[in-house]
Amino acid sequence: LVQIKKLEDALGVDLFQRNSNTVTLTQHGKTLLAYAMRMIALNNEAVSRFIIPDPRVFALEHPMMLPVNVASDFEKPLRNMAPLSIELTVRS
Repeated sequence: LVQIKKLEDALGVDLFQRNSNTVTLTQHGKTLLAYAMRMIALNNEAVSRFIIPDPRVFALEHPMMLPVNVASDFEKPLRNMAPLSIELTVRS
């Protein structure tokens, strides 16, 4: 909480609206969150550019929410390919 307050002070805006029971993002907070998410995505993209993927890892990215059983549907045909790791990334 101290770090968030320092960030709010440095930016000169409130990032959260606080009351006795809840804490919600202000419009400034939502804007900063969007920038932070873009920065994380760009960082991940840059790092992945230099990392050689492990051929034993089956990675699948999907841009929308999937039912939980979808992951197991992808995993079933690959079970006998041990050693194999499966990574499923779902982005909303």
